[in-house]
Amino acid sequence: MAYLVQFCKFKSVFDKNKNSRAYLTKVTKFEGKTQSLSKDDTFVEIEKLGRNSRRIRSKIRIKTSLDTVWNVLTDYKRLTDFIPALAVSKVVEKKKKIARVYQVLQQNLPMGLKFKAKAVIESYEKDVEILPSGKKREIQFKMVEGDFTCFEGTWLIEQVRISCY
Repeated sequence: MAYLVQFCKFKSVFDKNKNSRAYLTKVTKFEGKTQSLSKDDTFVEIEKLGRNSRRIRSKIRIKTSLDTVWNVLTDYKRLTDFIPALAVSKVVEKKKKIARVYQVLQQNLPMGLKFKAKAVIESYEKDVEILPSGKKREIQFKMVEGDFTCFEGTWLIEQVRISCY
């Protein structure tokens, strides 16, 4: 499962790396069909699970390094600069690989309605894993207190080597 985020704002922050690409995927317990990226290197799939429940998976290809993407995603206090509708993102506690972050999601809806939800998210930052085709890192997150029944997922970042033939 993933939560829909406009990743395009990341592009202005990332530096260009001509020898690698990072693939950023945010997934949460998603068991669906594998689909390829669109022409603009993005993919979004939304599955309705029940009346008030959705499972969202998204993927984007970004021409930058894994480390650059990682630094943006782990700068928790600045996530409001990149994630639409995220009004507050405040670090409550930070240990070596675990961060507790208080977040407030705020969004204007049609007909003048407003949506607001609060949560404390615990994020576990996994070590880099070296792969034959590059490397990857993950941030697993889960709401430990807040307004949702369930809010959990994974940011998966893969950097692959690009070879020219």
